[in-house]
Amino acid sequence: MFSCQNSESVRIEKNGFSFTCPEGWKIESEDSSEKNFTMTIQKDGLTSSGTIKIFSINDSIEDMKVLNGLQENFKNTYPYSDLKIDFDSVTTDSFNNLECISSSFEFEWMDDMEHGTRYVFHGKNKTISILIQEAVKHSEINKSGFEAFEVSFVVDQ
Repeated sequence: MFSCQNSESVRIEKNGFSFTCPEGWKIESEDSSEKNFTMTIQKDGLTSSGTIKIFSINDSIEDMKVLNGLQENFKNTYPYSDLKIDFDSVTTDSFNNLECISSSFEFEWMDDMEHGTRYVFHGKNKTISILIQEAVKHSEINKSGFEAFEVSFVVDQ
């Protein structure tokens, strides 16, 4: 596993894309198979809630189909299955200048409001989803890490 804890930011190259894991963030989990790749990056510390999840399918699948499937999975997976999650309408968006669709959401978790956005886009025979999520009260401390990740995210051509 890679870790960015107590270190400078680290450039990660995986599965046909690359990005910077910001200082103070660490890779919590990573899994890959012939068909897909997942990675979860978390902000360090007990007083933060920043999460970045990367999900990549080694195939070009229609964006809306992927987004709908991921939203359904999110709503039906514990602990989220016990919560009322409100998804916003899907919009055309960009993630570091990559055309995409996105949908934001919010829910209450242990007396805190959480919010996030899921982005879905294509790159070199892949369908990629990025999930950005945090407690609203941690938005300010997570902002620079989320921005550093996004502006550094590149899909190999």
